[in-house]
Amino acid sequence: MEIDEKTIICGSISAKPSRLGALIHNAGYKALNLNYIYIPFPCHSAEGAVKGMRALGLRGIGVATPFKQQIMPFLDKIDNVAVKIGSVNTIVNNNGLLTGYNTDYIGALEALREATDPHNKVVILVGAGATARSIAYGLKNAGATVHIYNRTFNKAVNIKNDFDLESAHKLEELKVAKNFDILINAATYSQDGNNHIPLEILSKNQLIMDIIATETPLVKAATKAGCNLIKGYRMLLRQAKHQFEIYTGKKAPFKEMEDALYKTLR
Repeated sequence: MEIDEKTIICGSISAKPSRLGALIHNAGYKALNLNYIYIPFPCHSAEGAVKGMRALGLRGIGVATPFKQQIMPFLDKIDNVAVKIGSVNTIVNNNGLLTGYNTDYIGALEALREATDPHNKVVILVGAGATARSIAYGLKNAGATVHIYNRTFNKAVNIKNDFDLESAHKLEELKVAKNFDILINAATYSQDGNNHIPLEILSKNQLIMDIIATETPLVKAATKAGCNLIKGYRMLLRQAKHQFEIYTGKKAPFKEMEDALYKTLR
């Protein structure tokens, strides 16, 4: 993309930057002929990222794990929903005032609603990090019954208490889980190539959602089991749509953003 002295710069911060977010946003800018560009930035410090955003005058920043909670104390203002969730994945710069938002929760809900209405559904949520907090908040507000499982039990208990979930469990208890409608993997440790979800609990009557945008072991196992499947790039795409609108103030050209992502994934 061509840039000049008037180009507005947005981007993302991550310990391991991905080009998928940039691909989606830049496709949207191109579709609307906006003089914006989106750049992924490697980052190892939440405070340093905020200082850099101020110094460079960046318009918006998408925040990846593990910075979604770490970055909050360094912002000037936090949206009410992000405060309730306790996690920020989107920062916008309005004339030097940095405000944090959370588009993860609505991105996850919209991706889920492409397949089903979560209202009155029994959901297993795996993981207890910042993204899991966002999803827990969205599910409870959508009227789902939520049971959370995590390797570190006290983190699962904290989220259960914060969002009034139905129960919290150690991850190893997942092997005896039954009678659920939806399983959502929000555990970032799934990126290590191991499947933490017991295959014996999967069946073709269930809906499985993975927040990881790549082809995870869970996705492969769920496909083999004949489950209904929502892949992680659907949440990525949906939350990016809302980020785009926060950064630009314009309705996101969703079809063009989606097409650009699919072209690359294929």
